[in-house]
Amino acid sequence: MKNQVSGSGTVRLGKDGRLKGKIRIKNGDESTFSATRADEPERPIPAPPSYRDKWRRR
Repeated sequence: MKNQVSGSGTVRLGKDGRLKGKIRIKNGDESTFSATRADEPERPIPAPPSYRDKWRRR
């Protein structure tokens, strides 16, 4: 049986290529994490879209 939860979190890509973030569970715990890539990508990863572009009125 799976327990559904909700919450929020943040993540940043560091200059060293690691993802570092925090997860917060609503009315519960919070935890930090760090992730590293197992293999190099075949081609460069493009930059994500700007936050402003995501929420801009169209």
